[in-house]
Amino acid sequence: MTTLGLRRFTVLGLCLGALSACGSAATSSSSPIGPSGDTASAEASSSANDTPAEPSVPAAALASTTVAPPAPASAPVELAPPPKKGTVVLHVGDSFVHSGLTQRLRTHLEPLGVRYEVRAEHSTNSLDWSKRVPGEVSAAQPDLVIITLGGNEIGSKHLDVQARAIRRIVDSIGGRPCVWTTPPLWMEESGLFDVLQANVAPCRFFETDAVVGSFIPRRADKIHPTAEGGALWADKLFAWVMAERTGDAKRPWDLKPSPKDELTPRGKRGPLPKP
Repeated sequence: MTTLGLRRFTVLGLCLGALSACGSAATSSSSPIGPSGDTASAEASSSANDTPAEPSVPAAALASTTVAPPAPASAPVELAPPPKKGTVVLHVGDSFVHSGLTQRLRTHLEPLGVRYEVRAEHSTNSLDWSKRVPGEVSAAQPDLVIITLGGNEIGSKHLDVQARAIRRIVDSIGGRPCVWTTPPLWMEESGLFDVLQANVAPCRFFETDAVVGSFIPRRADKIHPTAEGGALWADKLFAWVMAERTGDAKRPWDLKPSPKDELTPRGKRGPLPKP
């Protein structure tokens, strides 16, 4: 090959090399031009098909990064130990006591070795029981008193009379733990529940409709619960009492003080609607 031919071959090789480099650079470009020559559409296609690389993190930064521990799970509610055998629960009230309520409560209390004394009578009210509770408490010497009254006073027009009777009942219990549970409503009450809230302390106030939270099945009279409805009521009441106990070994039925909202008047209440 002549010197002139060698020079031409070298120049041709350099040009081919430059073209190859240019093609490689075009292929690796972050903004290729699509077949239509539209740069924007090519960028959109690239974004849709390519997974963006994650930014690298220096090793020193990783070493200094601390991971927050997971939030602790909320602790379960711990119930007080069950009361020792031989304690006495006295339950007084009207006909609602025998509407599945006392029958189911007995199945909860007797396995604990509790003596469950029931004193209830149809068509009675707080005025009647304000005269009878002192003698019943004296005779039974209960560790816990449950009162189920109000069913015959829902529409009372003399709430001042009920207020005095309620106070006499509470005072005659003599500082023993006690719970006043209201009847599940079947009609609007006239303000009796607010009177109860204002006068039952230091007894606790268990508003059945508010705690049970569901429609309670009724008998044919549309007033008293069925056995099923009474059992629903009793289960909620028993669970509530057990959860509210303080755990005092010497006074196993002592209850925690009433929270503020438990004794806050709420105005007239009506029955819960059917589901």
